[in-house]
Amino acid sequence: MNHFQIDLFQNNADRIINALISALCTGNTIKAEQLIQLLQKEHPSHYQLVHLQKLLTAQQRLSRPVKNIEHELNELCHLSAFALKLLGKEAQNYLIPLWQRLAQALNGQRFDPVIPELHRSFACSEATDWSSVREAVENEPHWHQHFTLALRLCKALYFLNELDIAIEIWFYLFWQFPDKAAATISSAQNPHFTLRDRWRAFENMEEELNPVHFPVWMLLTDSKLIHYLPKKNLPVSSVHNKNYHAIRKALLLKQKNTGNPQDVELELRIALKQTDEDLLKWYLKRLHISF
Repeated sequence: MNHFQIDLFQNNADRIINALISALCTGNTIKAEQLIQLLQKEHPSHYQLVHLQKLLTAQQRLSRPVKNIEHELNELCHLSAFALKLLGKEAQNYLIPLWQRLAQALNGQRFDPVIPELHRSFACSEATDWSSVREAVENEPHWHQHFTLALRLCKALYFLNELDIAIEIWFYLFWQFPDKAAATISSAQNPHFTLRDRWRAFENMEEELNPVHFPVWMLLTDSKLIHYLPKKNLPVSSVHNKNYHAIRKALLLKQKNTGNPQDVELELRIALKQTDEDLLKWYLKRLHISF
């Protein structure tokens, strides 16, 4: 009998599978292989057998070099869904080494928007290695031109607790890719719950503002942003970015009570009107309510 001794009278599928899951999650491939053989013997037609064999096969490849990156990427993406379903909260213990192996193989691979997953930043994200995600994205000379890469960087910065820079890049995304940003900010791809709440408040306003004005609306409703200076030096030449900083400048003067208050208020309203007349109307309505 095998050294890990499972009572022959208790060799039902659930007991074998539970022991197999434990072996997979602790990386014990020898024990996992013995349990797979036992499951084949006792329950050869079990509906989970094929998937469990795939989980074991993938784990057994950990010590081998990746031969076909695209093939193994597709395989691991499909395998991850089953692993998450079967292994539950222990799935990450199983999956992280597999993604780390693939991330190493993808080192030096240039980003291809046609196959956005075929990049080290994706594999590192799946492995929850946020510092490496940041490095992989920023190593791409023109990462800011690709919504997918910028979004991955935002997520990494959130988990690295660099929230101000994450918000700065989100603002950039709303200026450069407003439709994509609006469709993504409330999804699981954005773990920044406070930002998601602010977006919902923006969407639920009586006035319907263009998503491209979300950054300015944030600036008007969060005084902390007035003091934040950009750190990423993103090449933003859009009129939206220009208007944002004109409004920020006026708000800063207003907050510090610098200059003639009427002149400062006029400067702010002009900047708001140049941005969007509906935004100015919303501001004036809010100003009226506050008095």
